[in-house]
Amino acid sequence: MAGIRLDIRFDKTGFLKDPRIAETAIQQELRLAMANALRAGKKIAQNLTPQGATGNLKGSIVTKQAKGRKQVFGGKIEWTAAYAPIVNNGGPPRAVQIGRLRAWAAAVLGDAGAARAVQSSIMRTGTPSPNNPRPGLNMDTRTEEQLQPILDRLLRGVVDRVARRLN
Repeated sequence: MAGIRLDIRFDKTGFLKDPRIAETAIQQELRLAMANALRAGKKIAQNLTPQGATGNLKGSIVTKQAKGRKQVFGGKIEWTAAYAPIVNNGGPPRAVQIGRLRAWAAAVLGDAGAARAVQSSIMRTGTPSPNNPRPGLNMDTRTEEQLQPILDRLLRGVVDRVARRLN
């Protein structure tokens, strides 16, 4: 399974007012920020994921917001299709069923007959990976890179909203 994990941690010490009120405000705002980050991350992941023959890979993207402890808010964006790691990271030379490749070649290349050449290439050189001259798609890394500025903006918003709530 390919995916990324997000964690937000906070320290409730140092608040001048009642720390319990501050903690509640921070927890509410961080939960909301994490939900928004996961929604944004899923949209980014869908844009970076190839359609492929069936759309199954794009359709396999799920988000999970962890219940977590009081001071840690987490979540995951995952590609649950069994073949997601190979698309994401590439893979070594291996045998691939021609039937699946025919459907893929017809949908992606517009020529089911190209499946034999694709099969031969995969058996000879594998699929794109960091160890191959053609890198893998690195959907998880690219999603994380594009999500980071959004997460930074969401967290700045948390700080601003909590400050307003406590004043």
